Amino acid sequence: MKISPTQAIDLENKLNKSEYAITWIELGDILYEWRINPKYYKIKCDINYEVTKEQMTWIVKNIISDADCEKIFTLKIIKQ
Repeated sequence: MKISPTQAIDLENKLNKSEYAITWIELGDILYEWRINPKYYKIKCDINYEVTKEQMTWIVKNIISDADCEKIFTLKIIKQ
């Protein structure tokens, strides 16, 4: 799944308010870093990140529509 910086920060805010705020802290940190566009600013992490099936389900339920923005970042389900 490709997401934009706008979607990333919105998901990070929702995650912080959710029951997963502590257990998925690494995902939250990645989403926070992804709030800025790496074409214009240096970011401290990769633009690809692997998530669990449970995390992807949560993301799909909580992601906002952002058709106008460039989707730079990639979330992939971890192969088990």
